[in-house]
Amino acid sequence: LGVLSKELRMLRSGVKEARGWSNKVKRIKPEQGQAQFRLVKALLEEYDGLIVSLPEEHKQLSHAMKNYCVCRRPFEGTMVKCEHCQDWYHAACVGISQARAEKKPINNYVCVRCLMKKVFDQSTAVVANILRKWTSEADLKKARLIDFQRHQRKARRETKELEKLRAEAQKLTEEVSKLKAPEVEPNPVAQETTSADPIEPTTSQPNQFVQQPTELNPMPPVLSQPNPVVPVPSQTTPIVPVTTHPNPIAPLLSQPNPASPMTTKPSPIALAAGKTNTAAPATNPIVPVPSQTSSTAPLGTSKDPSPGAKLAPPIQEEKRTQEDLAKSIEKVTASIKLCQSRLQDLHEAGVRQKNEEEIENVKADALKRWCVRIRSLVIAPSLEDQAKNSCPPTNGTLSPPMISLIQEAEKYELMRYADVKSIFNAFKCICWSSQAMETLSRQPIAADAVALVRNAA
Repeated sequence: LGVLSKELRMLRSGVKEARGWSNKVKRIKPEQGQAQFRLVKALLEEYDGLIVSLPEEHKQLSHAMKNYCVCRRPFEGTMVKCEHCQDWYHAACVGISQARAEKKPINNYVCVRCLMKKVFDQSTAVVANILRKWTSEADLKKARLIDFQRHQRKARRETKELEKLRAEAQKLTEEVSKLKAPEVEPNPVAQETTSADPIEPTTSQPNQFVQQPTELNPMPPVLSQPNPVVPVPSQTTPIVPVTTHPNPIAPLLSQPNPASPMTTKPSPIALAAGKTNTAAPATNPIVPVPSQTSSTAPLGTSKDPSPGAKLAPPIQEEKRTQEDLAKSIEKVTASIKLCQSRLQDLHEAGVRQKNEEEIENVKADALKRWCVRIRSLVIAPSLEDQAKNSCPPTNGTLSPPMISLIQEAEKYELMRYADVKSIFNAFKCICWSSQAMETLSRQPIAADAVALVRNAA
C-alpha cells in the first residue's frame, strides 16, 4: 500500500524489540531449569515494556521464577537435579561445595525427599513380606528356603576363596624352598665338570723315559712346529689329557713323526720311548697333547662359560626375593585366617537360624494371629475411622494401633522372635519417614531439622 505512518514505524520497532527479547530468553534456556534468577527477573521486567505479546516465552520465565529446593527459593547459583523427582536443589543447601560442583558434573543425585520416600517404601515392604510369610504355609516354606539358599551361597563363596588362598600359599612356599635348595645341595656345575673330564694323576704310572725340560737335548727345528696327533682308534679306555706335566711336548717324543724328514735318524730318547710303548700293555692309552690355546678349567667351574652367564644370583637380590616372598606369605596367611573366621561365623549363623526356626514352629499359631491383626488394624483397615487412626502422627511417634500391637506381642512373649523385632523397627521407620517427608515438603526451620535428627537417634 505504501503507507508510512508513525504507528507503523512504532509497530516495526516493537516487533524488532520482541524478537530480540525472545532471543535473550532462548539463550538463558529457562525450559531446562538453568536460568539464573536475576536474569529471569530482568527479562520479566523488560517484557512489561513490550508492545508485542509473547505468551510462550513469558510462561517459561514465570515457571522459572517458582520456588526450588528445600529452602523454597528461586533458581539461582549452582543447582543440582534429582534423578527421581526431577526437581532442582541449590548445591549449598544439599551440602555440595562450589568447587566440587565445578570440578565434576554431579550425576545420579537423589534428593533427601526421595530418600525419605525410599525408607518409607522399604519399611512397608518389610511388614508386607513378614505378614505374607506367616499367614500362608506355602509362603513360610518358600521364605525359609530362600534364606537357606542365601546362606549356602555365602558359604560356597567363602570356601572357594579359602581354597584359592591355600593354593597361593602352597605356591609361595615352594618358591621359598627352591631359593633355599642351593645352600644344602652340592654344586651341579662342579659335578658335571668332574664327571665329564676326569683327570688322571701322573704319579700313579710314572714314565721313566720322560725327562725334565732341563735335561732334554736341544729341540730339533722340526719338532718346534705344530704336528698333528695320530689318534689310536682301537682303544677301549678313554683318552685322558695330562694337564699337570711340566713339559707338554715330551709325550710327542714317544711317537714317530710321519711328517718329519728326520725320522731316518731318531734320537735315543725316541728309541727308548718306542721300546716302552711296545713293552707296555695294550690297555694304556697314548696321551695326546692339548693344544696351546686351550686351558684347563679349574674344578667346580664350567669349561666354556659364556661372558654373560650367571651361576648364582647375587646375595642381595636373593635376600630381597626371600623378603618379598615372606611378606606375601604373611599377607596370604592373614587372609586365610580372616576367611576361616568368616566361615566360622557363617556356620554359627546357620546353627542359630535353624534353632530359631524350631522355636518359631512352637509359636506358629500365635504369630499367625498377631500378623492377621496387624493387617486388619494398620495395613488395610476396613473402616475409615480405623484408617485415620492408624496413620502415623506428624510428630514421628507410633500410632495407637501400632502401640497396642507391640504391647500384645510383649504379652504373648513374641518379641523374642526376629520377625516381630523387624516389624517393630519397620513401624518406627514408617513413622519417622512420614514426619520427615511432611517437614521437607515446606521450608523447614532449624527446630524442625533438630527434631528430625533427635527422633532418628
